[in-house]
Amino acid sequence: MTKTYEATSYIDINAPARLCYDILCDFKRYPEWFKHVNTVDIKEYGGDGRPVSVFYRFDVALKQGFTILQTYSYDDENLVLNFESAGGDFKKSGGFFKFIPDVYGNTRVEYMVHVTMGFPVPQRVVDYVVDYAMKDVLKNLKSEAEKKAVQ
Repeated sequence: MTKTYEATSYIDINAPARLCYDILCDFKRYPEWFKHVNTVDIKEYGGDGRPVSVFYRFDVALKQGFTILQTYSYDDENLVLNFESAGGDFKKSGGFFKFIPDVYGNTRVEYMVHVTMGFPVPQRVVDYVVDYAMKDVLKNLKSEAEKKAVQ
């Protein structure tokens, strides 16, 4: 029996929302700031020249790591990056990042994900990986954005 896991996490970042959004949409640079990304391979670009299909290899929590092919859609006006899996080790996954500016020039990031694993994994391992991965990507994004905001 497969089960879908859903989680939402938030983080406040002392940097402008547009900067945070732009960093997250620059997939090629993930290995520079997201420590668990081993490989980024852009498979397809959209008509606007931005990636719409990206393959990743991660080393988060599993000894051999995992892979995923993600498809993306951009909502630049509302600073939302939507994603869906299109292959890899997850049967199905998707979600979004939403960048919410405040009146002081800072940002609250909302990260929602739903995941259906493509291989058998104990519930506590899935809970750990999803929670750890979500917090880790947000923590790494915060560090990168705050560093770039002061440059």
